Amino acid sequence: MKRILRSHLRTRKETQSVSALGSIHKSTSVQKKSPIMSITASGQALNVGNPRGPNTFQINVDDDVDVTQMKISIHGPAAPEIWTNNRGGGLLEVSYRIGLVGRYMLYITYQGKSIPGSPYTLIVR
Repeated sequence: MKRILRSHLRTRKETQSVSALGSIHKSTSVQKKSPIMSITASGQALNVGNPRGPNTFQINVDDDVDVTQMKISIHGPAAPEIWTNNRGGGLLEVSYRIGLVGRYMLYITYQGKSIPGSPYTLIVR
């Protein structure tokens, strides 16, 4: 399985300011990137599904992501059956079954916000 490399979660920001009295103050702060930017989804089943299923894709997360705050939903002509399996090491496996062919939208959110790439157009055929 191909592992996706992500950028560092922290960026360094240096600022310099001058007070009204003319003295220079230099400060360094570390800004933490949003955990949502470290979440990636992969797999053909994000875009194409088989009505007989199951269809499976993967979600990769960093250690600081609380997976209980993630939501996977599929909207379209029929109600899906969705189940997840936490494989450990930052890998979630998501499977679904939809018994009716058609066009669907697959949403992956973390703390109510869409992850990069979501929503996905899903064609079940």
